[in-house]
Amino acid sequence: MVLSYIFVVGLVYAFILIPQKKDIEDYRMEQSRIEYDYMKMTGSPVFLSSIENAIKTATDKTRNFEWVDIEDVDASLTFYNYIYAVADKNNMLLVEISMEESRTRKKSKREQIYHIWKATFNGNFQNMVGMIENIENNEKFLIIEKIAINQGKGKNSDTFYDLIFMGIRKGAGYDKKTESGD
Repeated sequence: MVLSYIFVVGLVYAFILIPQKKDIEDYRMEQSRIEYDYMKMTGSPVFLSSIENAIKTATDKTRNFEWVDIEDVDASLTFYNYIYAVADKNNMLLVEISMEESRTRKKSKREQIYHIWKATFNGNFQNMVGMIENIENNEKFLIIEKIAINQGKGKNSDTFYDLIFMGIRKGAGYDKKTESGD
């Protein structure tokens, strides 16, 4: 009977405890290696520099998304200056620009997130395509929601292009309701 107890204890020790000790030792080695690597990385000037560059890049990208809401400057003025310069560069005439506003007191979700402008341009089709390409390839984020072409009639038939632009409002989508999932 004593012999069977010794045999069972030996089996438990050999097949359960020894492998567990080996696993525990392996985990301790891995933990110390990870701690060493972490200390090496966080103390490294190259690592700290790469973190700093990542933060600067993220900040620049955020500014490019929210560029219409510059402090102390009206968003419509910022948009006008930008769109006028792009139109002028592409030989397009900016005829009219207006901010689209809600007809009701409460703003829609779309109006809470975006500034919305309607702009009318005059010029030839090739220049308009070039202007749209410049807007879409620019780092400054701007959505062209709608394009309408109006061809005049008669001898002096000018072509007018009505575009609806949307630019992200500063902090749009970062309110407390959005974060809590409501």
